[in-house]
Amino acid sequence: MPDELSSTKFLVANSFFCFYHRAVDFFRRLTARPKTRAHLLVTFYRETDRSRLMEYRACVKRNLRNPFIERIHVFYENRADSKAEEFLIHPRIQIHDFESPQNQGITYGHLIDFANQNLAGKTVIIANTDIYFDCSLQALERYDLTNKVLALTRYDCGAYKGWNGKLWSRHDLSQDSWIFRPPLRKFNADIKIGWLGCDNRLAYQMRRGAVHVLNPSLTVRSWHIHKRRLPASSFAHKTYLEEEDFVRKRSRVSIQKLGG
Repeated sequence: MPDELSSTKFLVANSFFCFYHRAVDFFRRLTARPKTRAHLLVTFYRETDRSRLMEYRACVKRNLRNPFIERIHVFYENRADSKAEEFLIHPRIQIHDFESPQNQGITYGHLIDFANQNLAGKTVIIANTDIYFDCSLQALERYDLTNKVLALTRYDCGAYKGWNGKLWSRHDLSQDSWIFRPPLRKFNADIKIGWLGCDNRLAYQMRRGAVHVLNPSLTVRSWHIHKRRLPASSFAHKTYLEEEDFVRKRSRVSIQKLGG
């Protein structure tokens, strides 16, 4: 009973928090006059689960409504000759076909290299496809991103469970989006997007490469839609969590305010 009561309180509080920020964001979009707009880079694949596909669709649609996002770059894995999903057909969406032999996956390095070569001087966001942003991106207009990466811990749009089956709450070992201004200095970014622990591995490698990693998610908010989370066993060998424990210890990115 105590666990059920705690979960209910969390659900009520979380629902109010999400509703409040969505209402505030609606009015901020109406009056927004963006000086700087970001390029959002996400990955995609042929999703057969319709409920999951609708979650991706919701995030893409909300990001398109965001006045602080200029363009969405979709790196579509092994699309071949098939048509892209209808919600990906939009003037502000650019699809980049990515051929991945034996579905080996897209790495952060692929997207960072693209940004370094094509988006120098722009504000760039690499995010999971089930993430969307609100108008708090406006805070980036007055922030110097030189040799910095903002690694944001998300806010869930509901009382979601994590891969371990427990109710997920925000913590400093979880990041779903990375904001920077290329060119970014070289470091080992050969890390598969979507693998368990990929965020920990990426933060660790960035720090080894002398990149300053911050987590101002109290100021810049990213939102997550994923109601049905698969258990860790479903990832089979797609995990970095079995690597040395010191990697995770050195991957913590303290949650703070922008400029904190």
